[in-house]
Amino acid sequence: MKILLIEDNEDHAVMTKRFLNSTCPDYQLHHVAAIDDGLNELTQNEYHVVICDYRLPQGTASDVLTGMKKKGIHIPLVVVTSTGDQKIAVQLMKEGAYDYVVKDQSYIEVLPLVIARSLERFLIQREKDLLGEEVFSQKLFLENIINSLGYPLYVVNQDFTIALLNNTALAQLRYSGEHCYEVLYHRAAPCQCDYPCVLQEVLRTHETISFEYSQVLSDGTMGYFEVYGVPIANKDGSVRQIIEYHVDITSSKRYEESLNRLASIVEHSDDAIVGVTLKGAIETWNRGATRMLGFSELQMTGKPVESIVPLNMRDDVNLLCERVKQGGAVENFETLFMRKGEEAFHVSVAASPVVDAHEKIRGVAFIIRDITERVQAERKLKESMETKARFTSMVSHELRTPLTAMRESISVVLDELTGPLNVEQKDFLLTAQRNVDRLARLINDVLDFQKLEAGRMAFSLQENDISSVVNEVYSFMRPQVDEKKLDFQLRLADNLPRLTFDKDRITQVLANLVSNAAKFTERGSITIGARQDKDMVVVSVTDTGKGIKPEDMGRLFQSFEQLGSMQDRKAGTGLGLAISKEIIEHHKGGIWVESEWGKGATFSFSLPLLNGKQ
Repeated sequence: MKILLIEDNEDHAVMTKRFLNSTCPDYQLHHVAAIDDGLNELTQNEYHVVICDYRLPQGTASDVLTGMKKKGIHIPLVVVTSTGDQKIAVQLMKEGAYDYVVKDQSYIEVLPLVIARSLERFLIQREKDLLGEEVFSQKLFLENIINSLGYPLYVVNQDFTIALLNNTALAQLRYSGEHCYEVLYHRAAPCQCDYPCVLQEVLRTHETISFEYSQVLSDGTMGYFEVYGVPIANKDGSVRQIIEYHVDITSSKRYEESLNRLASIVEHSDDAIVGVTLKGAIETWNRGATRMLGFSELQMTGKPVESIVPLNMRDDVNLLCERVKQGGAVENFETLFMRKGEEAFHVSVAASPVVDAHEKIRGVAFIIRDITERVQAERKLKESMETKARFTSMVSHELRTPLTAMRESISVVLDELTGPLNVEQKDFLLTAQRNVDRLARLINDVLDFQKLEAGRMAFSLQENDISSVVNEVYSFMRPQVDEKKLDFQLRLADNLPRLTFDKDRITQVLANLVSNAAKFTERGSITIGARQDKDMVVVSVTDTGKGIKPEDMGRLFQSFEQLGSMQDRKAGTGLGLAISKEIIEHHKGGIWVESEWGKGATFSFSLPLLNGKQ
């Protein structure tokens, strides 16, 4: 079959020619780029079909149709264009085009089918002229009906050969052959399937039959189909042919299975799942609701949802329903519900809208979880924390009082107010004073941690100068660092912005980081740095100590954690970093460490700028 392609885009022309040559070797395609060249070619040579781009340099496909009519050329023309305007398609059909294809990623793949269909329509048109308008109209009407069906339809002869198939069947063909068992089932002989042979069943019963079957699809999933067989009878009632058609019911089957699974999940859930109409009447009630609330589905269906809510909580539940009716969803709404016998208990409620096929809200679904045990556990934990806090505060107070007296007494003696001291006596008293100070710090750490844990630590957030804090810490920590004969450096960026923070607490954090660095660094240096990084100021303490092993990184900021072996550990509670982390996070900042074992460590924390601006 000879085809003329009128296309001004050389790439599209080459692509079309290559595809048609590979898929339809009987097609002979000739290409021209202009309207005049195309009309001249049609005048000089015989073609069966014309494929024409809608927009061309000299005009449009409409001009080609006009030229063909003037020259008396009567062959089918298929328009291919990137303009998907339905009005253009209708107008071109009125002018004489046989089909219309919009350029997209798959248009070339459907082009052979469109060409065949256009040629078939052309031949039908010629047949119309021969058979007459009325007969042809009836035939075309039936064919249009058959071809408009969304499922494959076949007319099968008694010898299993296919007499007719519709467009849907043609588009879905995966196997070649003349017989139904070859084309439909890829079998070498009839009746080799796991379900009855449609043709033989209709021939046996002379009646319409139907049944369902399943088969594995090309993607490995299971597909479900409903097949029908309808007899086409002769005048004497004998069956001449049958109509066989297959309806894909996979989607509906899967939807049905999904609904069944969902219904099973809902029914066997430990949570109470209750469906309520827009008017507040209970519509569905699962077994979980019966177990939790003590009422059966029969007892509760049609009852108002307020009937399972205490009087003082009903306004909250009504507000929740109204919010969901507006299209919102609610999660973890804690309230009280009532069991049978009017026993109130704690629940966590999630509510979401129930919509129909048109996305219209038709009700509210409640998922109700009994949290009585959790609430009781939280109450006991709170009481335990309060008891612990009172005990810690009392013990700390009882320890602080004698410690203060001891420190003052040692200071009086060290100042030689009670008489002169020799060197050995001073050394003993200084050792005692250091241990009293260490014990006081331990008590302060425990108290600070207890306050942070209980959420009772007071923060005085004010606008402050971070550079001033860094300089102060550098000054008062210098004696401790010098005592270890370490190089103590300060690297402050210029013009650091003012920040909002609690000066005493940030001083505490930075002093703790420097103190830790001094404890675990035997030689080298300690550097305090501060710089601005986008909308944060980052303060860091870098040392040249042993560093931290990778497996210990996750334990650093946990309470009461001290790394290393028992002989490597330094005096302390293991609370310093945990307290620092809580303080920094209260300031909406972050704290982290970077380290390589054997090469030191850098501890850093960040604080946000004022309102995110400098």
